[in-house]
Amino acid sequence: MKAHGIFWILCLIGLSQTLGFGQPVPGLARPLGDEPPCPPYCGFKTFTFQTNGKQLFDPCGTAVVLKGVNKQVYFDAGDPDGAISFREIAKTGANCVRIVWQMRNDNTLTPSSTALLDRVITNAKANKLIPIVGLWDYTNSATGDGGFSHLSEYVAYWTRPDVVALIRKHQTSLIINIANETGMGDGCENSPDCLNAYALAYKTAINTLRANRINVPLMIDGTDLGKSLHCFAVKGQEILNADPRKNIIFDFHPYWPKSLTDTMEGGRFIVNKFNEVRSLPIALVMGETAKYGAWAGNGVNVTSDAGEVDYSQLVRQADSAGIGWLLWEWGPGERDAQGRLVYEAMNITLDRTYNSLNTIPATSRRYWAKELVIDTPNSLKNTAQRTFFINHLFKTCPRTD
Repeated sequence: MKAHGIFWILCLIGLSQTLGFGQPVPGLARPLGDEPPCPPYCGFKTFTFQTNGKQLFDPCGTAVVLKGVNKQVYFDAGDPDGAISFREIAKTGANCVRIVWQMRNDNTLTPSSTALLDRVITNAKANKLIPIVGLWDYTNSATGDGGFSHLSEYVAYWTRPDVVALIRKHQTSLIINIANETGMGDGCENSPDCLNAYALAYKTAINTLRANRINVPLMIDGTDLGKSLHCFAVKGQEILNADPRKNIIFDFHPYWPKSLTDTMEGGRFIVNKFNEVRSLPIALVMGETAKYGAWAGNGVNVTSDAGEVDYSQLVRQADSAGIGWLLWEWGPGERDAQGRLVYEAMNITLDRTYNSLNTIPATSRRYWAKELVIDTPNSLKNTAQRTFFINHLFKTCPRTD
């Protein structure tokens, strides 16, 4: 009996290798149990997107550079499941969308709908966009740490049985951004004690998520409310090494005032920041960038001239370093109590449609959006690429026979 058992095991192994099922790309982690069946999921190297060194690979083993936009789905009552917006975003050539979600409703504090999130993710995939789902509940909290003190609440949400089931349903296509800009407050990147606390908290969070069979890439925002890139130079490898899946994407939002970056370090501030991480074997993404958004002082709107960011240089530096980038935000975005757009100059569109970009005049404060989506050589339209796997709706790998 024992010899016969070994024989059949060897046969099964040979059959799976013949089908190309579950074979890892060199250096990529093997899939953990509950893999999707073959057929239809044949030829996969991993069963999630997977980082390896600086690169992100799709389940077929093809490298992909994240290029896309953010979309405040949770706050868009006119398009609550993204069906309209994702169709229009797809026309840009983007390969991903970072989806604003919350654990609960701001006004009633009732839990968000997992069924609705399922539709959101499904709609993103149907439009050939990698869904990157993040939580925003404490982004603008009075704690001044982007919700870092609430990190355990975010982890508790992701590990709810219904949410775990949803993640695993979409695991071949999904990326989870644990918590938007939940990375301790300004100045943390220059404090060893603060960086140690940040790394420890995220290492604990990662291991809790992995223990709950969440195998997808986990996106972690930088310190200093997401603005820090330096923190990953110091702590990125340590955090990555703590992940049994070695599947982490480090996300930064460089809302650095142009008035400072033009002068600091001889005008080389941005260049120096990117050079610090350029050769590190960790996967990075510039998860938010726009012409505006820099903190401009108490009471000064971030979309004023004082809040201007050197967006064109940021995108060029990211491309040069092989780092993907996502624009903030597709629009229409947040509104105040009177129904007025709060940060209109940071909206790519005001009506969700791709065609409306062509009508933005060069004199508009929103012209940056037309530049980075369509016009410039390094725009989304000119540089974003979708792999075979994405183009085939996250189900199929190229035939190799």
